[in-house]
Amino acid sequence: MGEYVPRLQDILRKSGFPGFSREQIQQVIFGPTPKAETTSRWCFVSRDKREGVVLTEDFVVYETTRYDVFETFAERVKRILVELNKITEIGFATQIGLRYVDVIRSLDGHPPNWFIREQVQGLSAESLGEKNVVNQFLSMITTSEGFLKIKSLEGIGPGFMPPDLEATRLDFDLSIPDGETFRVLDFDHIWKGEVDFVPDRLSETMELLHDSIGKAFMATVKPEAIEVWKSKGDEQ
Repeated sequence: MGEYVPRLQDILRKSGFPGFSREQIQQVIFGPTPKAETTSRWCFVSRDKREGVVLTEDFVVYETTRYDVFETFAERVKRILVELNKITEIGFATQIGLRYVDVIRSLDGHPPNWFIREQVQGLSAESLGEKNVVNQFLSMITTSEGFLKIKSLEGIGPGFMPPDLEATRLDFDLSIPDGETFRVLDFDHIWKGEVDFVPDRLSETMELLHDSIGKAFMATVKPEAIEVWKSKGDEQ
């Protein structure tokens, strides 16, 4: 993949990703004799650091902290896949994933937990007779498209990203003051199989993944929460 990077860098620069860096990643491969390997990944970032493309020998990731609607997002991903395929002529894909991280804060006099359904809230400090309780909820679902993992985590600012995403190279419009409580909903939907690397086909699968995440989101939050967010004009 490294031999294609210079051409890809020029194309992605013209597509709005002028920032570029190369990172070395060390991974441990377990087996009869565990061994460590060092691989490269190439990162392309927009000037405002709100979206980026990460490329390795095995996968490509598009990430953004400036999410609008799915249609806009999907079109952006598709354009990147088209440009990537022009140069590398990838034969097929074996995994397609879509992940959303939603941060819920206090709003309109309601604490973060008020916005989500009781079955994913966890135990309250009052019910346990304790002062401090931090809840984490995990649900793993086999869907018609693949495998969906839903996480709900309580946290206290300023950091709000899930641990495996804390090292993101992007900036956020959102900032949480130190000491403010919040709730994170983390939806990670993955399809596995084998499909020709045709951007239109990949986009169709991604849309199906998105539809299931949408249903999961509506099953996780309260109907009253949607009404509050709509009345305040907040995009959650």
